[in-house]
Amino acid sequence: MAERPGRWQAAATEPETGTARTPRPPAAPENRQLGRVPPRAPDPRRRARGSGGLHRRAGGSPGWLGAASLLAAVALVGSLALGGVLDPVVIDRGPVLWVAVGLAATAALVGLATRPPEWWRRQAPWIAAGATVVVVVAWLWLRSSGLTGDSPYPNRFVVYVWVALFVLGAGLSSLRSGSHALRTARVLSGPAVVLAAFLLINSFYGYWPTAGALLGHPLPGQVGRRRLAAELAGRHPGHRATVTPSKLVSSEGVLGPVSIPGTAVGFHAALAYLWLPPAWDRVPHADFPLIVTLTGIPGRALDWAVAGGAVGASQAWARTHDGIAPPVLMLNENGFPVHDTECLNSKEGHAWSYLTEVVPRFVTHVLGIPHVADRWGVVGFSEGGTCSLLLAVKDHDLFGRFVDIAGDAAPDFGPGGSLTLPVLFDGSRALRDAWDPRLLMARHRYPYLEGWFAAGLQDRAHHLLEPRLAAEAARAGMVVHHFWAAGHHTWIFAREAFDHLYPSFVTSLSSGR
Repeated sequence: MAERPGRWQAAATEPETGTARTPRPPAAPENRQLGRVPPRAPDPRRRARGSGGLHRRAGGSPGWLGAASLLAAVALVGSLALGGVLDPVVIDRGPVLWVAVGLAATAALVGLATRPPEWWRRQAPWIAAGATVVVVVAWLWLRSSGLTGDSPYPNRFVVYVWVALFVLGAGLSSLRSGSHALRTARVLSGPAVVLAAFLLINSFYGYWPTAGALLGHPLPGQVGRRRLAAELAGRHPGHRATVTPSKLVSSEGVLGPVSIPGTAVGFHAALAYLWLPPAWDRVPHADFPLIVTLTGIPGRALDWAVAGGAVGASQAWARTHDGIAPPVLMLNENGFPVHDTECLNSKEGHAWSYLTEVVPRFVTHVLGIPHVADRWGVVGFSEGGTCSLLLAVKDHDLFGRFVDIAGDAAPDFGPGGSLTLPVLFDGSRALRDAWDPRLLMARHRYPYLEGWFAAGLQDRAHHLLEPRLAAEAARAGMVVHHFWAAGHHTWIFAREAFDHLYPSFVTSLSSGR
C-alpha cells in the first residue's frame, strides 16, 4: 500500500498525542557554524565600575576645583574683613549692599533650582515648617517684649528672615547629592542669604554703618582704657613733644572707655566712652564746652560713636577749627542695653541721681571742665531724647542746651506705657505729673534754655509729636530750632539730624550765650 506523504510529514512534524514538548528556540546560523556562545549585552553599571578611577578623575576634578574656588573666595573676603582692610566699607547703603544681596540671591536660586522633585516633596515642607515656627516665635517675643516700642519694624523683615532660614535649612539638607562644587554652593548659599537679610534689615536702621562697626573693630582714634587714662592724667610719654599743631589739626582725637561708677547713688552704671579733641593737650580744659550723649533702648554708650556719628561730626569740626571741638561724653543712662530707666529714680534704678550728681562730679574733677550750664549740652535719641528734654526742663541748672531727636513727650515704660504709673511712679499721679515735660513747660518760663528738636517724617509716633513739643518749648520762652526731614525712627535719621544740627549746637555751646 502506498504511503501518503501528507500524513507522514504531519506525523514527523507534529508531536504525539499526550506528549508535552518545549519548543527549542532556533539557534543563529552563524553561532551554530562557529560553535561560540553569543556575547551578552554590555552592562552600563559594570562599565562605570570598570572604568573606575579614570571616570571619577575626569568628572570629579572640575567639581573639586569649583568647590575649592568658592571656599578660597570666602576665605579671602573673610581674612580681609577680619584684618581690618574692609573697615571703611559702607554696608548700610550703596553698591556693596546690593552686590551682597545679588550674590546671595544667585546662590539661593542655583541651590534651589538644582533640587530634584523628590526633595521638594519630602524635605522642603519640613524645612519651610521649621522656618515658619521660628519666625512666629520671634514675632511673638518681639511683640510682647516691647523692644520695638511705638515704631514697629516693616512687615518685609518677616519675609527676609523666613527666606533666610529656609535657604539655610535647604543648604544643610541632602549634602551628598550633586557635584562637589554644587554641594559647596548650596551650603554657602545659606549663610550668604542670612547675611543678605541681615544687611537689608541693617540698611533700614543703620546700626552698623560700616564693616568695621559690624565686626566691632576700633574706630579711628579709639584706644584702650589705660591709654585714655594716661591722656586724662597728662602722662602719655612724649605726647607733647612729638605732636605738632599741624598734626593735631589733622588727627582724629582720642576715643576710649571710662568707668564712672554709680554705686554711691544706687545705680549700676555701664561703661561710658569719652572722645577728646586733638587740641585737648594744648588748650586749657576749662575753655572747653561739653557734650553728653544718651542712647535709646536697646542701646550702648558707644552707639553714638558707631551709629550716631557724634565722633565723626566732632572730628570733622575739629579739622576745620585748629583741632578744637567740645569733648563728647557718651553714657548709657539705663545701665544695661535692654534696660529702661527713663532717666528717673525708681525701682529700675537711680538713673536721675547718677546723671545729675555722679556724672557732673566726674566732668569737673577728672576732666577739669567747670560746670557752666550754658556750655554744657545733652543730646539724646529715642528714649535718650526724652531724657534730654527732661534734664533741661526739670533740672535746668545742669544743661542749658539740649537736642531731642525723636523722644517721647514724657517718661514711658512698658508695652504701650502700661507700666509707667505703677513702676516708675509707684502709682502716684501727682509724682508722674511732676516729671511730665509738657506740664513743666506750661507752668514755667525758660528764657535761658536753647533746644533742638528733630523727627523723621515717616516716624509715625513722633513726626507730629516733636513739632508740638517744639511749639510748647517756644511758648515757654526757649530759643528753639527744629529739623524735620524724610526718615524713620532709626539711627540713620539720628545721624543725619545730628550732622545737620551740630554746627549751630556747637556754636551756641562755645559762645555760652
